[in-house]
Amino acid sequence: MTILTISEVAARLGVSRETVRRRIVDGELSYISIGGGKRETRRIPEESLAEFVRSRTRKRRRAPKIDAGPDLLVEAGGRW
Repeated sequence: MTILTISEVAARLGVSRETVRRRIVDGELSYISIGGGKRETRRIPEESLAEFVRSRTRKRRRAPKIDAGPDLLVEAGGRW
């Protein structure tokens, strides 16, 4: 299992380290806690990063076709 630092994840996503930290705090990105005490170190498993990217990937949707037939022109007062 490959684990990544917050900086490595930020570089891969093209965002700031703070953005990665916010995604962790919001529960959108899973992490592994290493150490403890006052200075906890967080590492992100590569699988968690892949899951995060999949969950944020959107397919482009085409706009529905609008039929500008005679009925539409009547409703609009017969004007273009």
